[in-house]
Amino acid sequence: MTEKLIIVGNSDSVFINNLETELAKLKKTIVFNPYGGKDGRYNARIVKKVYLFLRFIYKALFLFKKDDVVLFCNLNIHVFWMIPILKWRARRVSGVAFGSDILRRNKSYDMLLKFGLHRMDSIHATNDNVLEEIKILKKEGQCASILRFGLPVFLKLDDLLMKRSKMLLETEKNNYKVAIGYCAEEGQRQEEIISRVFERREKLSHCEFLVPLQYGDMNYKNKMVLLIKKLNRSAGYSLFKIIDDFYDDIKMAQFRLDVDFLVNNSVSDAFSGSVQETIYAGNCVFADSALPYVNMPGFGTSIIQYNDIDDLLVLLDENKMLKVKENCKKQLEKTRRDLYQISAWETVIKQWEKII
Repeated sequence: MTEKLIIVGNSDSVFINNLETELAKLKKTIVFNPYGGKDGRYNARIVKKVYLFLRFIYKALFLFKKDDVVLFCNLNIHVFWMIPILKWRARRVSGVAFGSDILRRNKSYDMLLKFGLHRMDSIHATNDNVLEEIKILKKEGQCASILRFGLPVFLKLDDLLMKRSKMLLETEKNNYKVAIGYCAEEGQRQEEIISRVFERREKLSHCEFLVPLQYGDMNYKNKMVLLIKKLNRSAGYSLFKIIDDFYDDIKMAQFRLDVDFLVNNSVSDAFSGSVQETIYAGNCVFADSALPYVNMPGFGTSIIQYNDIDDLLVLLDENKMLKVKENCKKQLEKTRRDLYQISAWETVIKQWEKII
């Protein structure tokens, strides 16, 4: 019987799809989405919960075999009961925390989460701050380590940087292109930045603001689209441009090259791929000071922190932005080398091979 790797997670996730592509080179790999729904989110209705439970039990009995290896991608509270069932069925069960699933968890459910996590053969995190939380949750002696997702956009960026291709977006060449957040999630806190930028728009005419809403929470996306359309009407021009088309790796690489600054106002973050790709492209990130970036490549040059929205608005001064761009270039080659070592599939694949 040929063993296979079963990735349990949201089949709509770009990270999981990329992971499946890479790990399939090593072993037969399939993705099982236990959540149901088009957007891969857990449906809270009782009837839907019962259906998903019965569906999961059926899959556990007939899809998962004794020789299989199971990898949970996302360790939120909704998976705690699935882990012991699959541990009973499969040869090995491991898990990878994305970041927000652990950092933004409701700690009142920690006992339930521990019940599941303690039955895993190993638990992994994408960053040190997430790993510290995992160590609180894991049992004594249980393996826990850093395991990073590779970023295929790096290779596309290398190609584009060699060609010096530019201008996917039709924007003014003299303007700074500023992306506010990187997905449609409440935790991105884009709304408060957008509202403040709208108030200061006359002093920010050197910026063109982009709001990426390509993936995430559809309800949040719809709310943001309505807000942006309302503010654009009030301004009398397109102050904010919505980015909601899906980009493949090539278009995403071009997007990273074209955007001069990414503002990351997220509640929590595990050094997201969007941040790394922006830096690797030679551009800059303004990040909330609560985010754990101090030990990351590019901190202080490509990554500049702010304490609150007032601080951010100061950084958006045209002269400040020019200075940041100049400082970013000084350490760029070293920053790129360091990022490649921790996040290129070529360098991280061996770590994944050990757990499958």
